[in-house]
Amino acid sequence: MQESSQQPSAPPPALSNEGAGLAPETTASSSPEGVLAPKARGAAKSIIDLLQTLVLAALVFLLVSTSFQNFEVEGTSMTPNVQNGDMIIVSKAAFRSVHLPGWATHLPFIDRDGDGYFTPFGEPKRGDVIVFHLPSQSERNLIKRVVGLPGDSIEIRRGIVFRNGERLNEDYLDPALVGERSLNLLTVPENEFFVMGDERSRSFDSRDWGTLPRKYIIGKAWFSYWPSEQFGRVPQYRAEPLEN
Repeated sequence: MQESSQQPSAPPPALSNEGAGLAPETTASSSPEGVLAPKARGAAKSIIDLLQTLVLAALVFLLVSTSFQNFEVEGTSMTPNVQNGDMIIVSKAAFRSVHLPGWATHLPFIDRDGDGYFTPFGEPKRGDVIVFHLPSQSERNLIKRVVGLPGDSIEIRRGIVFRNGERLNEDYLDPALVGERSLNLLTVPENEFFVMGDERSRSFDSRDWGTLPRKYIIGKAWFSYWPSEQFGRVPQYRAEPLEN
């Protein structure tokens, strides 16, 4: 037999990656079509991250701006619990209601009152401090305390409030600022509220212009942030009947 004269094939040249920071050289034919190079992928990801951050920031801003609003208190009608010049944050979401479609009104846990509206955070309660538009002057905002709910009977005898025939214990008031104004017996209509200021001797409230329709309520006075000595939650005193 004759020995083969064919020479063994030389091994392929090794890829060189010498030099710090150098990446292997690539060509268009070595990458599948549509695959981004590392630098392009990094730039695209940065743009997507930036857009996501901007969208999230816009959503947060929209949520905050539609749920909260700051006000400066002008006047002394809520003394001693809210002072003239106080800067407060009002929760506009506290009493927000959503009109329900017809089919949803049959769900008792959604339409609690059967009025066709869903109020996820509830209705104003006795003692809540609220901010609202004055019904006769919608551009004027007032801050008062809820004393009577729809269906309550209210009577005031020389400054002493009787709700549903029971005298209220309002020890959060300054006795020197209560005054002796009286009010004949009335019943608060449906979807309306009886409100008064804590400085009863000077407050312009439901004793003067009547009960407050719900649609004029802006929100619940939630937090006082200025001046520093008033920093904290706005007191929401629940005036309860005196115990016999």
